[in-house]
Amino acid sequence: MLLGICYFVICSCKYNCPGYDKSDRLLISFRQNDTIIYISNTSDTIKLLVFNEYFEEKKYFRGLYMDVECNPLAYYEALDSNTSIYLKESHDWQLSVIFCEDKPYKGITFDKENDFKCIKTTNKKIGENFYPFVFEIEDLSSQRRIDRFTKVDFYGIVEFHDKKTGLTWMQII
Repeated sequence: MLLGICYFVICSCKYNCPGYDKSDRLLISFRQNDTIIYISNTSDTIKLLVFNEYFEEKKYFRGLYMDVECNPLAYYEALDSNTSIYLKESHDWQLSVIFCEDKPYKGITFDKENDFKCIKTTNKKIGENFYPFVFEIEDLSSQRRIDRFTKVDFYGIVEFHDKKTGLTWMQII
């Protein structure tokens, strides 16, 4: 009888996953129909239009007692149709960035072995602006078209280098 009561109590645990706060632009900075404008080191411009977004909503589920971490998925996808430069930033339990048809940069927020180098700094000046938290990513595999980029809170990818064209693109903020 006691075993049945314990089983009922354990199985009836309800978990609450809060979902992604769409008004929070800290990690996922852009929304559908936003335009992200970049200028190159040769004064060319590109406009990436955000054509897709996803923000996981609140959910509940029941299960056995366990250590549950709820990390809702959120992302946006943007494209410049003239240059075919594609960008997808996503966040769930880790930050990931995909450019064009390149291999994704996964696990940016963790200190682990990757095929890219990630330098995290605080209070860094980029161009004319200071940013409180900065990720500088560099491809070590030599297999990605976008071989380095800089991501900051609230502004997304503020700079990237296109190995194919040799251009460095800086976001106009």
